Amino acid sequence: ERIIGQKPQRYWTKEKIVEELEKLAKRHRERYLASSNIRNVRSGLRTAVEKEFDSYQEAVEKAGFDYKKIKRPRYGERVQWYAWEECCKEIAELIFDSSEILFKETLDETNFRPDLQIPEKSTIVDAKLSAWDKDRIDKDIGHYKDHCDKLEFWCLRGDREVTSDKVNIVASEELLERLENCGLDEPEVGEFERKIHLIEKAVNPYEGAQKKITAYA
Repeated sequence: ERIIGQKPQRYWTKEKIVEELEKLAKRHRERYLASSNIRNVRSGLRTAVEKEFDSYQEAVEKAGFDYKKIKRPRYGERVQWYAWEECCKEIAELIFDSSEILFKETLDETNFRPDLQIPEKSTIVDAKLSAWDKDRIDKDIGHYKDHCDKLEFWCLRGDREVTSDKVNIVASEELLERLENCGLDEPEVGEFERKIHLIEKAVNPYEGAQKKITAYA
Protein backbone atom coordinates (compact mmCIF):
# COMPACT_ATOMS: atom_id res chain seq x y z
CA GLU A 1 0.00 0.00 0.00
CA ARG A 2 1.41 3.39 -0.98
CA ILE A 3 2.07 5.91 1.79
CA ILE A 4 -0.10 9.04 1.55
CA GLY A 5 1.87 11.87 -0.06
CA GLN A 6 4.44 9.54 -1.58
CA LYS A 7 4.90 9.91 -5.32
CA PRO A 8 4.18 6.79 -7.41
CA GLN A 9 6.99 4.90 -9.13
CA ARG A 10 8.16 6.41 -12.42
CA TYR A 11 6.64 9.78 -11.43
CA TRP A 12 9.98 11.56 -11.32
CA THR A 13 11.69 12.99 -14.39
CA LYS A 14 14.51 15.52 -14.50
CA GLU A 15 11.98 18.28 -15.16
CA LYS A 16 9.74 17.28 -12.24
CA ILE A 17 12.72 17.05 -9.90
CA VAL A 18 13.86 20.55 -10.85
CA GLU A 19 10.31 21.89 -10.37
CA GLU A 20 10.08 20.25 -6.95
CA LEU A 21 13.42 21.68 -5.82
CA GLU A 22 12.27 25.14 -6.93
CA LYS A 23 9.00 24.75 -4.97
CA LEU A 24 10.80 23.58 -1.83
CA ALA A 25 13.26 26.48 -1.97
CA LYS A 26 10.42 28.96 -2.44
CA ARG A 27 8.46 27.48 0.46
CA HIS A 28 11.32 26.93 2.92
CA ARG A 29 14.28 29.02 1.58
CA GLU A 30 17.29 27.71 -0.33
CA ARG A 31 19.11 26.20 2.66
CA TYR A 32 16.29 23.65 2.94
CA LEU A 33 17.79 21.98 -0.15
CA ALA A 34 20.91 20.84 1.73
CA SER A 35 21.57 17.25 0.71
CA SER A 36 21.46 15.86 4.26
CA ASN A 37 18.12 17.57 4.92
CA ILE A 38 16.46 16.34 1.71
CA ARG A 39 17.78 12.86 2.48
CA ASN A 40 15.96 12.97 5.83
CA VAL A 41 12.69 14.70 4.93
CA ARG A 42 12.22 13.74 1.26
CA SER A 43 14.05 10.45 0.79
CA GLY A 44 11.98 9.53 -2.28
CA LEU A 45 12.98 12.75 -4.02
CA ARG A 46 16.63 12.24 -3.06
CA THR A 47 16.56 8.70 -4.47
CA ALA A 48 15.00 10.01 -7.70
CA VAL A 49 17.81 12.56 -8.03
CA GLU A 50 20.38 9.76 -7.83
CA LYS A 51 18.62 7.91 -10.65
CA GLU A 52 18.07 10.87 -12.96
CA PHE A 53 21.20 13.00 -12.39
CA ASP A 54 24.92 12.29 -12.13
CA SER A 55 25.00 14.05 -8.75
CA TYR A 56 22.81 15.99 -6.33
CA GLN A 57 24.88 19.08 -7.11
CA GLU A 58 23.90 18.83 -10.78
CA ALA A 59 20.19 18.74 -9.88
CA VAL A 60 20.46 21.72 -7.52
CA GLU A 61 22.37 23.80 -10.07
CA LYS A 62 19.89 22.82 -12.80
CA ALA A 63 17.21 24.34 -10.58
CA GLY A 64 19.22 27.57 -10.53
CA PHE A 65 20.75 27.49 -7.04
CA ASP A 66 24.32 27.89 -5.79
CA TYR A 67 25.25 24.44 -4.48
CA LYS A 68 28.22 25.72 -2.44
CA LYS A 69 25.96 28.16 -0.63
CA ILE A 70 23.33 25.50 0.06
CA LYS A 71 25.73 22.84 1.32
CA ARG A 72 27.43 25.16 3.85
CA PRO A 73 26.54 23.52 7.16
CA ARG A 74 24.42 25.14 9.83
CA TYR A 75 25.88 25.79 13.28
CA GLY A 76 24.39 22.55 14.65
CA GLU A 77 25.96 20.52 11.84
CA ARG A 78 29.34 22.14 12.51
CA VAL A 79 29.05 21.11 16.16
CA GLN A 80 28.36 17.56 14.98
CA TRP A 81 31.25 17.57 12.50
CA TYR A 82 33.95 18.65 14.91
CA ALA A 83 32.63 16.62 17.83
CA TRP A 84 32.35 13.49 15.65
CA GLU A 85 35.90 13.98 14.36
CA GLU A 86 37.10 14.24 17.96
CA CYS A 87 35.15 11.12 18.91
CA CYS A 88 36.59 9.17 15.96
CA LYS A 89 40.11 10.23 16.96
CA GLU A 90 39.51 8.99 20.50
CA ILE A 91 38.10 5.67 19.23
CA ALA A 92 41.02 5.21 16.80
CA GLU A 93 43.54 5.70 19.60
CA LEU A 94 41.97 2.72 21.37
CA ILE A 95 41.42 0.48 18.34
CA PHE A 96 44.89 1.12 16.87
CA ASP A 97 46.46 1.01 20.31
CA SER A 98 50.19 0.82 19.58
CA SER A 99 50.20 2.55 16.21
CA GLU A 100 51.08 6.15 15.39
CA ILE A 101 47.97 8.11 14.40
CA LEU A 102 48.20 11.28 12.31
CA PHE A 103 45.29 13.68 12.79
CA LYS A 104 44.47 16.14 9.98
CA GLU A 105 47.92 15.72 8.40
CA THR A 106 48.40 16.44 4.68
CA LEU A 107 49.01 13.37 2.52
CA ASP A 108 52.43 13.29 0.88
CA GLU A 109 52.57 15.12 -2.45
CA THR A 110 48.92 16.20 -2.23
CA ASN A 111 46.76 18.94 -0.70
CA PHE A 112 44.39 16.39 0.85
CA ARG A 113 43.98 16.11 4.63
CA PRO A 114 42.05 13.05 5.78
CA ASP A 115 40.91 13.05 9.40
CA LEU A 116 43.10 10.12 10.46
CA GLN A 117 46.10 8.29 9.00
CA ILE A 118 47.59 5.13 10.50
CA PRO A 119 50.81 4.73 8.47
CA GLU A 120 51.82 1.43 10.10
CA LYS A 121 48.53 -0.13 8.93
CA SER A 122 48.47 1.75 5.59
CA THR A 123 45.00 2.87 6.65
CA ILE A 124 43.11 6.15 6.20
CA VAL A 125 39.99 6.95 8.21
CA ASP A 126 37.66 9.84 7.44
CA ALA A 127 34.76 10.85 9.68
CA LYS A 128 31.37 11.46 8.04
CA LEU A 129 28.04 12.47 9.54
CA SER A 130 26.05 10.22 7.20
CA ALA A 131 26.78 7.08 5.20
CA TRP A 132 24.28 8.41 2.65
CA ASP A 133 26.30 11.53 1.83
CA LYS A 134 27.34 9.77 -1.38
CA ASP A 135 28.66 12.85 -3.19
CA ARG A 136 31.21 13.69 -0.49
CA ILE A 137 32.22 10.08 0.13
CA ASP A 138 32.73 9.38 -3.58
CA LYS A 139 34.82 12.54 -3.89
CA ASP A 140 37.02 11.52 -0.96
CA ILE A 141 37.41 7.98 -2.28
CA GLY A 142 38.97 9.59 -5.35
CA HIS A 143 41.26 11.67 -3.13
CA TYR A 144 42.48 8.94 -0.77
CA LYS A 145 42.21 5.46 -2.31
CA ASP A 146 45.60 5.51 -4.05
CA HIS A 147 47.39 6.51 -0.84
CA CYS A 148 46.52 3.52 1.37
CA ASP A 149 45.71 -0.19 1.43
CA LYS A 150 42.53 0.35 3.45
CA LEU A 151 40.17 3.34 3.41
CA GLU A 152 37.36 3.59 5.96
CA PHE A 153 34.60 6.16 6.41
CA TRP A 154 33.37 6.17 10.01
CA CYS A 155 29.76 7.35 9.85
CA LEU A 156 27.71 8.81 12.68
CA ARG A 157 24.47 7.77 10.98
CA GLY A 158 23.57 5.07 8.48
CA ASP A 159 25.38 2.19 6.82
CA ARG A 160 25.71 0.88 3.26
CA GLU A 161 27.91 -1.28 1.05
CA VAL A 162 30.50 0.12 -1.34
CA THR A 163 31.80 -1.72 -4.38
CA SER A 164 35.49 -1.71 -3.54
CA ASP A 165 37.70 -4.22 -1.71
CA LYS A 166 39.77 -1.53 -0.03
CA VAL A 167 36.95 0.90 0.90
CA ASN A 168 34.63 0.29 3.83
CA ILE A 169 31.82 2.30 5.39
CA VAL A 170 31.68 1.75 9.14
CA ALA A 171 28.54 2.62 11.12
CA SER A 172 28.79 3.97 14.67
CA GLU A 173 27.27 0.69 15.95
CA GLU A 174 30.17 -1.26 14.43
CA LEU A 175 32.66 1.10 16.07
CA LEU A 176 31.12 0.27 19.45
CA GLU A 177 31.53 -3.44 18.65
CA ARG A 178 35.18 -2.86 17.75
CA LEU A 179 35.72 -1.15 21.09
CA GLU A 180 34.26 -4.18 22.85
CA ASN A 181 36.53 -6.47 20.83
CA CYS A 182 39.66 -4.52 21.76
CA GLY A 183 39.01 -5.09 25.46
CA LEU A 184 37.01 -2.11 26.73
CA ASP A 185 34.64 -3.01 29.53
CA GLU A 186 30.90 -2.34 29.40
CA PRO A 187 30.93 1.05 31.23
CA GLU A 188 33.68 2.37 28.94
CA VAL A 189 31.81 1.31 25.80
CA GLY A 190 28.65 2.79 27.34
CA GLU A 191 30.42 6.14 27.71
CA PHE A 192 31.20 6.18 23.98
CA GLU A 193 27.59 5.23 23.25
CA ARG A 194 26.50 8.23 25.36
CA LYS A 195 28.85 10.56 23.47
CA ILE A 196 27.59 9.31 20.10
CA HIS A 197 23.98 9.84 21.22
CA LEU A 198 24.79 13.43 22.25
CA ILE A 199 26.57 14.17 18.97
CA GLU A 200 23.57 12.82 17.02
CA LYS A 201 21.50 15.48 18.84
CA ALA A 202 24.09 18.18 17.95
CA VAL A 203 25.18 18.40 21.59
CA ASN A 204 28.96 18.58 21.92
CA PRO A 205 30.59 16.42 24.62
CA TYR A 206 34.07 17.80 23.83
CA GLU A 207 35.22 21.25 24.93
CA GLY A 208 38.03 21.29 22.36
CA ALA A 209 35.62 20.72 19.49
CA GLN A 210 33.44 23.57 20.74
CA LYS A 211 36.41 25.94 20.70
CA LYS A 212 37.31 24.91 17.16
CA ILE A 213 33.96 25.84 15.68
CA THR A 214 34.08 29.47 16.85
CA ALA A 215 36.35 30.34 13.93
CA TYR A 216 33.73 29.02 11.50
CA ALA A 217 30.59 30.46 13.09
